[in-house]
Amino acid sequence: MSSVKQYIPRSSSYASSQSDINILMLGETGVGKSTFINAFANYIIYNTLNEAIKSEMQVLIPSTFHITDSHTEEIKKILIGTPSDDERCEEIGQLKGLTQDVKDCDHILAYVNQYEHLNSICILLKPNHERLTINFRFCFKEILTHLHINAKDNLMFIFTNGRGTFYRPDHTFIFDNEAFRYLATYKNGIKFSTEEITNFSKSLEISVKEFTRLIERILKCELHAIRDSLSINAA
Repeated sequence: MSSVKQYIPRSSSYASSQSDINILMLGETGVGKSTFINAFANYIIYNTLNEAIKSEMQVLIPSTFHITDSHTEEIKKILIGTPSDDERCEEIGQLKGLTQDVKDCDHILAYVNQYEHLNSICILLKPNHERLTINFRFCFKEILTHLHINAKDNLMFIFTNGRGTFYRPDHTFIFDNEAFRYLATYKNGIKFSTEEITNFSKSLEISVKEFTRLIERILKCELHAIRDSLSINAA
């Protein structure tokens, strides 16, 4: 199995050179953007759950989730990383009103405009949601309106919480980050059964393969030049 790590550029500079992989990730509140990003950081380094358990967990975006301890039946809050206002996903499509939605979209576009290109625009969705919320649909359309039409070729659809889902066309990717959640709870001292750990281990292996497939697909896309979108917005 090829590792995701081989596709990640060594340069960590803010300027977006041709070798950088720049991904715009969009998803409504609760879809799992922070978990997805944190899981990705671990899948780059660890190919198996056993490797991840024995090593330090990688956290790019501080986040929290709740889990019920099967032994005590207590609901426990799992904290990942140290909360910071400077490290969070911009939430779009929340019920905050049209004015705030427009501000959120402007903020995202202003950030994107600092880069020279995008490799991909990833839309995160839940497989059990039949339609987008009105607010997120507005934000999604608003952002795409300000991007050049060529950006359509860089669109990828990612379904989170997709365990048991087998629909995988070329531009669609299925993930379930339960292995990362297990890793976080393990680091917090919560125990699981051998059967559960086996399932989590299999989930991680599948997700690593899917992440590799995602990066390989993104690298096949032509770079979307941000200057093309800037020309549209200036017109």
